[in-house]
Amino acid sequence: MKIKLIIFDLDGVLINSLPNMIYSWNAVRKKFKIKKSFLEYYKFIGLDFFEILTNLNLKKKNFTQIKKTYSRSSIKAFNKIKLYPNVKKTLLKLNKLADLAILTSKDAARTKKILNKLLPEIKFKTVQSPVKGFRPKPFPDLMFKTIAKNNVFLNEVVFVGDSKYDLEMAKNSKVKFIYANYGYSKLKKKNLNSINSLSSIFKFID
Repeated sequence: MKIKLIIFDLDGVLINSLPNMIYSWNAVRKKFKIKKSFLEYYKFIGLDFFEILTNLNLKKKNFTQIKKTYSRSSIKAFNKIKLYPNVKKTLLKLNKLADLAILTSKDAARTKKILNKLLPEIKFKTVQSPVKGFRPKPFPDLMFKTIAKNNVFLNEVVFVGDSKYDLEMAKNSKVKFIYANYGYSKLKKKNLNSINSLSSIFKFID
């Protein structure tokens, strides 16, 4: 079956935002006197932000203020976010073969700013961030929402991600998965469609 929709995770797949994340998390740690290091935060990258805070056992009453501080710091350090090599060139080629979409755990406001600044030439049919009423990764809710918006069948979709939460979401959705092994997580490559750079994706696109 021909692939009609390619869905991308954002961080660790299209953009390298680790320096931005480190800066933002350190700002949070300083303001709220949090002892959890970035390495501890890093273990849960790929999850919804509030899910990360929950896994870090932080006080729930501070979640909203922590997120505001993190987001403000992230925007302030926007220049620390870079595209991975050949991303723009590859997406322009893919845009001629299939529809493209984003499914990320990053909030909608920052996602929009990033795409407008770094990938203004790319036409994404849908851009999906966490939204109230839909369970976040690794649950399939947002994947099904994205697929429904694009009016395609499951076997016409491929999801490109880099984390175990991306992989679990793909499995829970019964969607073909491509592992971006240059990203943030180190998964066992056995039985995974794995790419070393985004430009290698064409071997998995019918």
